[in-house]
Amino acid sequence: MIKSLKSMLAVVLLSTLTTTVYADVGATIGYHSDYIFRGQSQTQGEGSVFGSVDWSHDSGIYAGAWTSEVDFDGADRETDMYIGYAMDVGSVGIDVSYVDYAYGGNDALDGSEIWLQGSLGDMSVLYVLGQDDWNDYTEFRYAIMGIDLSLGSWENVGDNMKISKSFDLPIWELNGEIAYVDFTADSRSGLIDEDTVMFSVSKTF
Repeated sequence: MIKSLKSMLAVVLLSTLTTTVYADVGATIGYHSDYIFRGQSQTQGEGSVFGSVDWSHDSGIYAGAWTSEVDFDGADRETDMYIGYAMDVGSVGIDVSYVDYAYGGNDALDGSEIWLQGSLGDMSVLYVLGQDDWNDYTEFRYAIMGIDLSLGSWENVGDNMKISKSFDLPIWELNGEIAYVDFTADSRSGLIDEDTVMFSVSKTF
């Protein structure tokens, strides 16, 4: 099943080369002072460049790819490919997607997830079903007075909290974000607690 999902994902991404007339295609390039994934630094506290290409259709189907430099366990690059479907049921937003993670330099880290998301106003809930021996993950998000708060728990890995503020920069139509992130490791994970203040700047085309 996982192989068939990966094949379908590749087909959809390749099809964006010939269906741009019927859908929206966008790209983003940016820099983050520390690439944080679910509370943990993926770059040993160093900055890195990231970028993405996204395709979306009026039907609610979307797909894309995202990549960033990383530095852990012999890996030097992460590339994520995803496909999903988003819709509204009344005032509730529903989003189901499949995400494939590939790590250049150490493919033993590769994995995939199925994301189930629901949103209502300024609140949203994400539940992730880990595939390829990855663990499940749950995250709650809430926005209040322009501040975004998220609380997440990755089964057998640890818990994380993020408080962030997004803003527009006055030059070149850049987008910025500053955030405080805290990670508390699960006692069985062998990881250590982390906390950091990070920022990112990006440009969307």
